[in-house]
Amino acid sequence: MNNIDLGSAASICASFLSMIGVVYLGAVKLTTIEVKVATMWNFLLRRAKGEAVLSGLADFNSPLVVKDSAKSLVPQDLRDKIVLAFADQPELSDVEMAVAIELRFGDEILREMCVPHGLYMGACLMICMAVVRDSHKASAVPTQAPEIIATASPAPPTSTKE
Repeated sequence: MNNIDLGSAASICASFLSMIGVVYLGAVKLTTIEVKVATMWNFLLRRAKGEAVLSGLADFNSPLVVKDSAKSLVPQDLRDKIVLAFADQPELSDVEMAVAIELRFGDEILREMCVPHGLYMGACLMICMAVVRDSHKASAVPTQAPEIIATASPAPPTSTKE
């Protein structure tokens, strides 16, 4: 028979408890790091809004309104790439979109927008986000399907009695 002595049982218990502790602390630390990263992105986006307002690129309403003149700072080729990249992702939060745009297009945005226009606190990123959000609004405009139009009954004739 397989007999486990008291020392082996204690060692197994200690290992198990240690493993639970590592997993718990890892999860707590990871959650803490995620909160700190989200806080830093929110900080950056707030500063970007401030920069855009101070630069005259946006109006400080609720929500912030990026001016068309600011959106025109996005070069057409960059605009097309960014809009295409996020065309099917209208559900992204501001932070998720900011992170995704920065990861994918950050160097181009810096080179083609930020430096030429003297922006450095994230306003360029926020302007790109506004361009993407505008494209989502434009594509979400409901249109009547052609088959519904074709099957719609004609208007009843009007009488011209005097």
